[in-house]
Amino acid sequence: MTQQNNQTKVFFDGRCYICATEIAKLKERSTDLRFINIHAFKHLPKPKEVLLKQLYVQLPNNRWLLGLDANIYMWRNCGKIMLADFFSLPIIYPIAKKVYAWWANRRFNKLYQKLH
Repeated sequence: MTQQNNQTKVFFDGRCYICATEIAKLKERSTDLRFINIHAFKHLPKPKEVLLKQLYVQLPNNRWLLGLDANIYMWRNCGKIMLADFFSLPIIYPIAKKVYAWWANRRFNKLYQKLH
């Protein structure tokens, strides 16, 4: 197996300004994550439209994290422990998960309403 197959992969929307800006900052802090701009690859492990709807992380064991869980994983990996811990708090997590899902859906519809 190559090192790329053992890396955790982060699938992000490179056409989303907020997403691309955050990923650019996180790239500087992580050597363990492989960041994949969904628009730059033809052969994706899930349909492009699915991956565009929210952030996806594919772990080396092929387990998937999405949305807020993917962000928390990324933040921990990139040393943003306090941010990850805050959004993992039992009182914060369920609210943040709903807010992220709402925001991701709104973002997707605004950018890609012609796809569906």
